[in-house]
Amino acid sequence: MQVTLKLGLTIVVTIISFATDSSLLKGQIVNPTPDWSYYGGDLFFNRYAPLDQIDADNVSDLEILWRRPGLDPSYMVGHPSLNPSSYLRSTPILVDGVLFSPNAVGFVEAFDPASGKTLWVQQPFENSLDEVRGRSNRGVQIWENGNDKRLILAREPYLYSLNPESGAPISSFGDSGRVLLSPEESERFRWSFSPIVVGDVIVVAGIIGSAGDSGE
Repeated sequence: MQVTLKLGLTIVVTIISFATDSSLLKGQIVNPTPDWSYYGGDLFFNRYAPLDQIDADNVSDLEILWRRPGLDPSYMVGHPSLNPSSYLRSTPILVDGVLFSPNAVGFVEAFDPASGKTLWVQQPFENSLDEVRGRSNRGVQIWENGNDKRLILAREPYLYSLNPESGAPISSFGDSGRVLLSPEESERFRWSFSPIVVGDVIVVAGIIGSAGDSGE
């Protein structure tokens, strides 16, 4: 794995490459599929899925089948002062019949699209308030190489790689499953969007310190 960190006045750009020989364009999704593999639908932000169950004749008959909280209650255990934001800006992705989405503190939760039942929640590296505290971001991205699949998430100062079947960190990625995106001397790192995975390259950006406008 290679890590390149470029620092400007306000922007951090990090590119992380997986050690494979795949083409750079392999990760681009050209033909529409039922999956929703990026929060924009695909890397081209087409926001389109070729589904035909809903049409002009039945759209008025749609009903809410389930609801789920923005944060699994397990995150509140031991942290009664945790106050997650109600600003949920993430768009779930659909991969292989499972929905994945960052929750109200930015960790990933996997759930069944038919029932809303939780399949797993991402566990913090340590059960401390500072580790759990966070905010929602735009989404999570999937990386695939044959049968090897990983969820890629940027949360606070870290980039995570997770097993999509269990939510467990990929131990061979970075430091036991995550990479620190900001310089150690930086006071703060902010990034609310999903990483972009193109082939075997992960691209993220962010604002460090107090530079820039924090408004969105």
